Amino acid sequence: MRGGTVPMDKTGSLLQEQRLRKGLTLERIADDTNIGVRFLSKLENDDYTGFPGEPYIIGFLRNYAEYLGLDAELVLSAYRGRNDPPAALERVGAEVESPIEEAIAQEAPARSPEPKKEQEVPAVSPRRRIPLAAVFAGIIVIGALLWIVLGGMFGSAKEDLPEKTPMVYRVEGGPFEKRLYVGDSLLIPLGEEMYKFTVLGIQDTVTLETPFGELLLSLSAVENIDPDNNGLDAASLSVVDFEKNREDLGVLLVVEFPPDSITASEPGVITIPEKSPAAPPIQAVAPEKSTDTVLFRSTRGTYPFSIQVTFRGNCLFRHEADKKEWVEKYYLKGETLSINVNSSLTVWTSNAQAVKMTFMAAGGKPVDLELGAPGEIAVKRIAWNHTETSWSLVASTLD
Repeated sequence: MRGGTVPMDKTGSLLQEQRLRKGLTLERIADDTNIGVRFLSKLENDDYTGFPGEPYIIGFLRNYAEYLGLDAELVLSAYRGRNDPPAALERVGAEVESPIEEAIAQEAPARSPEPKKEQEVPAVSPRRRIPLAAVFAGIIVIGALLWIVLGGMFGSAKEDLPEKTPMVYRVEGGPFEKRLYVGDSLLIPLGEEMYKFTVLGIQDTVTLETPFGELLLSLSAVENIDPDNNGLDAASLSVVDFEKNREDLGVLLVVEFPPDSITASEPGVITIPEKSPAAPPIQAVAPEKSTDTVLFRSTRGTYPFSIQVTFRGNCLFRHEADKKEWVEKYYLKGETLSINVNSSLTVWTSNAQAVKMTFMAAGGKPVDLELGAPGEIAVKRIAWNHTETSWSLVASTLD
C-alpha cells in the first residue's frame, strides 16, 4: 500500500489554508482571539521564535485552531511532533493476489483423486479470492477512523484530575507559573501587602475573584495589577492555557513583575480545606486622582529617554517629540511604536485604554503609563521639571 509521509513543520500551512478558505484576515482574527498579528503570522510560518515561552505557543495554537474550526488536539499533536495531522489514506492502485492462493489454484487439479469429477471441484472458489491488499487497506482505514474519533478522548483522559482540596500557592519571584483548578488561589505580594486571587470558574473565559472584584480573563489576555491606582503596574496576570468549559483540566496562570520590584517572601505551598475560614480580603484604597505622574527622578540633570508604545486595541494616535512636527497614524491592535525623546513629548489618542506606554531611561528601570479608560480621549505631556534639589520626568494631563 502506498502511504504518504507528511513533511515536517507544516502545521502553519494547515492554519493558513483554513484561514484563507474562510476568507479571514489576520487583523480580524487578532481582534477576535486577542492574539497579536505578529504571533499569528509566526504560527502560520512555523516560526516559533520570539514567543514568551512554550505555554504561550501551545495556548495560541489551541485558540487559533479552535477559532478556525480545526481539531485543536490534532494541531497540538502535529506541533509537538513537528508533523501535520495524518493525511487521508490513499486508495490502493492495484489489487495484489496472494501468492498462497495462486499456489492453491495451481496445485488443486493435481490433488483431485477422481479426474472425472474435476469439473465439480473449482481450483479456487471465487468467493475466497479476496485480495490481501484490499484487506490491509480496510484494516488501516478502520484503525485511522478509530484513532481520529477516540484519540482526543484518550488524550483528555490523561489530564483528568480527581477532586481535590483547594490549594493556596504563594507567589515567589517572577515570572511565576502554575496550573490552578476551581477553588485554588494565588497569594501575590504587591508592595507591603499580600493579595489573594481565586479561580471561580472556567467557561468561555476564566473567572477570578480578586480584592478589587471579579476579573474575567480570556486566553492570552494580560491584566495589569495596580493596587495603588497610581499608573504604575505592580504586577501582571495572564492566562496562557485552558480549555473552554473544562474545569477538570484547570488553567495555566502566569504572574510577572516589573524589574527590581520583586519582593522576597517565605517559600511554601499552603493547603486550605474548603471549610477553613478564609482571610478577609485586603481592600485597595485608591488615592485621590492627580493629573501629574512622576515617572523618573534625577539629581544629575535631564537626559534623553525612549518610549515603547503598545496598542491593545485600535485607535488614532498622535505624538510630537521635542516640539517637532506632529506624527499621526491609525494603529491596529497588536502593533507597536518606538519614540526617542530628548526633553519633552506630547501625545493624543482617541481610545486611551488601547494605549500602553513603557518608558526607558538611562540607568533606570522601565515604567509603564496608562493613558485612561476605554473610549476616552486623552492628551498627555511628558517633560522634565526642575525642583530645588532634583529633576523629575512628569506626565501631565492636558485639557
